[in-house]
Amino acid sequence: MTVVVIFLLAIAIIAGILISSHTKSEVEETDQETNKAQRFRDLGFPVIETRTDEVDGVECDVANFAVKGLFFRSKEDQEAACTLQVGDPLHMEHEPDNQKDPNAMKVTMMDGHHIGYVDKNSARYVRENMPRLVKFVVSKVDDYGDPPYIYAEAFFKKE
Repeated sequence: MTVVVIFLLAIAIIAGILISSHTKSEVEETDQETNKAQRFRDLGFPVIETRTDEVDGVECDVANFAVKGLFFRSKEDQEAACTLQVGDPLHMEHEPDNQKDPNAMKVTMMDGHHIGYVDKNSARYVRENMPRLVKFVVSKVDDYGDPPYIYAEAFFKKE
């Protein structure tokens, strides 16, 4: 009887170790992917995901990024930005003469209100892929600040 209990206890311990190591490797794998994405961001590359644009069925590369600089825009532009909602269309254009960044991509609302710029880490990718742009929309609005923080998604037709 004692031998059976010890045997069952040993099996339980071994099973626990195997499950624990498997779970640990899954967590480590997820952490590695997160760290890889962060390293890309730190090096100045946007993290791009690929998915199908369901609006018109075109397969797209999707760039997600912050719209920076709303704080420095006019009060009128800031107030207009407060009306933005997820999914609202935006417009962007390259500002080649921008003294701070030759890749600068100016972001405006469809009514012309200047709400900022594509974040510097994403600007080069966005500028280089503008000919493939299918859609550019608000992806998130954080109302924690005044003015709000605006995030956008640019959908580029897959090559």
